[in-house]
Amino acid sequence: MGALAAMVSCQFDTGGLLWPGFCGNGVVEGQEACDGADFRGETCESLGMSPGALSCTSTCTLDTSGCAVTPGCGDGVRQAEEQCDGADLGGATCGSLGLGSGSLGCTGGCTYDTSGCAVQPVCGNGQVEGSEQCDDGNTQACDGCSATCQRETCGNGRPECDEQCDDGNVLAGDGCDPDCVIEIPASCGDGNQDAGEECDDGNNDPCDGCSASCLLEGCGNGRQECGEECDDGDNDACDGCSATCQVESCGNGRLECDEECDDGNSDPTDACTNSCEAAHCGDGVIWAGVELCDSASVPSTCQDQGFPSGQMGCASDCLSLDSSQCKRWDGDPCTSDGQCDGGICFDEFVSGWPGGFCTRDCGSGGTPCAGPTSCIVAGIGPRCYERCATSSECRPGYLCRLDPFEGVQLVCRPLCENNSNCPDTGICNPWTGRCNSVANTSDGNNGAACGGTDPPYCKSEMCGTNLPNGYCFSYCNTMTGFCPGDGVCVATQAADGDLG
Repeated sequence: MGALAAMVSCQFDTGGLLWPGFCGNGVVEGQEACDGADFRGETCESLGMSPGALSCTSTCTLDTSGCAVTPGCGDGVRQAEEQCDGADLGGATCGSLGLGSGSLGCTGGCTYDTSGCAVQPVCGNGQVEGSEQCDDGNTQACDGCSATCQRETCGNGRPECDEQCDDGNVLAGDGCDPDCVIEIPASCGDGNQDAGEECDDGNNDPCDGCSASCLLEGCGNGRQECGEECDDGDNDACDGCSATCQVESCGNGRLECDEECDDGNSDPTDACTNSCEAAHCGDGVIWAGVELCDSASVPSTCQDQGFPSGQMGCASDCLSLDSSQCKRWDGDPCTSDGQCDGGICFDEFVSGWPGGFCTRDCGSGGTPCAGPTSCIVAGIGPRCYERCATSSECRPGYLCRLDPFEGVQLVCRPLCENNSNCPDTGICNPWTGRCNSVANTSDGNNGAACGGTDPPYCKSEMCGTNLPNGYCFSYCNTMTGFCPGDGVCVATQAADGDLG
């Protein structure tokens, strides 16, 4: 009996040992998450999933494959809070987003991927474009609209600003409460990884790999922590949040993705544009100190440069203005009707006017004459002609004389003296004062008899029939003494010293 008593008193005391448990005995023991039908009280719902059936693996870990998937980003079905999901774009295209042609995609965060569109959105310009959910005119974070132009709010699945977590919902009991504050398990920090904990390193210190709420810390876990600017739940680059959890956006001073430059500011006129492209002629933005204009960005109008109307352009090198589409005043040179503000050009080839002459219909239903011109009813109807006092006020190739139709006002009329006055045809007929497309072959010089000839025999096409047998004559310029042939220029009208 004494030996037996000794044996009984020498049994092992296991009360202070951690029992690892036996997986498969149907009882949760030690660090087992489950065993058989014993799930430590957990359900699909308590794990943040839709109703379903939990099961336990042969290694006593939870199997959630029987829980229904909660609708959300990644299920391939676009929800109300999502711009897109997989191939479901909700009918959106690059064109419907105002981004021209191209192929629209969807990011892993269920926002539009506009990288395949012809026009790229610019966050911070105050206009909601492409995949932007908002645009408040800046790229500052934590003002309601993020630096990547996404709404900042708890439940959007992106931990941001002062949020400790954001699991894409505002439900309690799933590790992240409705205010996006981490729900800390009571046993966190005891060194044992219990249900609901991703880790437990025996303390509640953050940024040591295991957070104060016993969640694994690291870029790509979907929780913004430890100096991260963002965390979208993956380690993909060029989706708005980099592989190192830094916000990807033009203007952050970091060269990333397909950016050509990034100077860390929002000045669109420096060497790096607000779309992070190197400034160049043709990008539509005037490069300060280098370009005078760029494409449609023109700092001046036709009116500013002294033209009556039209559209000022920019030269192909962006270093000078292009006034070729500016309209011209009545009396200015021209080669076509479209160049004139009044819509009519007396050009060299058809009308013979040296250098062309802009005019307009100033009669009933027409428009008033512009510039120093007067409306005179000529053989082709009321037109605007340039007023003058002497020929020095007229362009080369013109003579100041009484209008042959109205006979009252002095106006500039054609009188070319040499071929240089005819820049388009290159041929001056000094007898008529007009420009010709072919040389004049008429025979009658000034003074030749011309009565009764049909058509007029005179080179000038003017025959004084009030004299016996007629008399060929032409207009001349008393200021220069020019008179075609061997004629002498003689003033015949006191009111006009330029008539001869």
